[in-house]
Amino acid sequence: MSVAADGSWLEDLRQLAWEWYHDAPEPSRSVHLWRYTDPAIFRIPEQIIDATPRPGLIAPEGPIPTGIEVLDLVEAAMSRPELVRDRLGAAVRPVAGKLEALNFARFQHGLVVHAPAGVVAATPLTLVSKLGGPRFNASRILVIADEDSDLTIVRSYGAGDRKGEIQANGVIEVFAGARAHVRLIVIQDLQPEARLHLAQRTVADRDARVETIVASLGGAVMKADIGTVLAGKGAESESWGVVVGDGAQHFDHHTVHTHTAGHTRSRFNYKTVLKGHARSVYTGSIRIEKDAANCEAYQENRNLMLEETAHADSIPELEILNNEVQCTHGATMGPIEPEYLFYLESRGIPHDDAVRLFVDGFVTPAFNRVPPAVEASLRGHLAGRMERL
Repeated sequence: MSVAADGSWLEDLRQLAWEWYHDAPEPSRSVHLWRYTDPAIFRIPEQIIDATPRPGLIAPEGPIPTGIEVLDLVEAAMSRPELVRDRLGAAVRPVAGKLEALNFARFQHGLVVHAPAGVVAATPLTLVSKLGGPRFNASRILVIADEDSDLTIVRSYGAGDRKGEIQANGVIEVFAGARAHVRLIVIQDLQPEARLHLAQRTVADRDARVETIVASLGGAVMKADIGTVLAGKGAESESWGVVVGDGAQHFDHHTVHTHTAGHTRSRFNYKTVLKGHARSVYTGSIRIEKDAANCEAYQENRNLMLEETAHADSIPELEILNNEVQCTHGATMGPIEPEYLFYLESRGIPHDDAVRLFVDGFVTPAFNRVPPAVEASLRGHLAGRMERL
């Protein structure tokens, strides 16, 4: 593709994505990805799809780590096309689905986060959205970690001042160069009426290490499609999740690790805590390509049901096209064992505090994967969530 110096190539692609959005079929419950969530929840009238630029929709919180570039996506397309053009839309493709096309065509604010070769960020970069204003909010983040760089990003979706229904459409693309180390922590604690569709993909080059931690706490409905392509020999990926829901909240997380290179390693570990009539669906997919020998992959999903009315589905999926691999999976669901609570209560701990203590221990393995400052923030969000349960 020829690239215009003025960045009009991006506008051309966005117009094409808008056409894809109109031509693409509506998501259907007959498609496996949407089997457990009614796609009509995310169908919105075209007249409320506001594409007006909103530069503050994603805002850095605190100082930007030394050596890290944070650029406006549209401006970077004009001034730094060599950085953006071959990556934007390459991991989360607009043709992947109707909502992915809508994001590319109508994102209101986008950022590029660039860690140049060899740069090690001493502190996390926090990017915050507090959703208010229009009913439709679309944002996009492109992360580029060059070889031998090290970067931690916290992407936070917080409750804004808007009342009533609000729909957020987020996309995050991450490209980890050779031997790069990228941690991506997504915290979703939206207002009760909000709906969020999140598509996130990481491409890991040779000997890169990527970690994704997702904390899904708020909102009415969240549909997340999260994955990593292990494209370089020796690449590693870990994906951790914490889901806490009550009332009628609905969480649907689909994760996928695709091993296209040999000697790669992946791990999923999602923990779910549910109360009331909340529902969680976890679909974990591992695909190992024919030429990707000597890979290791493991997925685990554990569901803690605080009331019998809550519901969880756990669907492991393995697609292995090479015999020289090690792949395992496991899933559990059930209440807190009564003897565990009896032990805590017999030592003078009130029942509600005992439940909170048990839940804290249940999710701690995921929180231990992040830097201490981020762990403190995650625990603060969890504490607030537990108070609402």
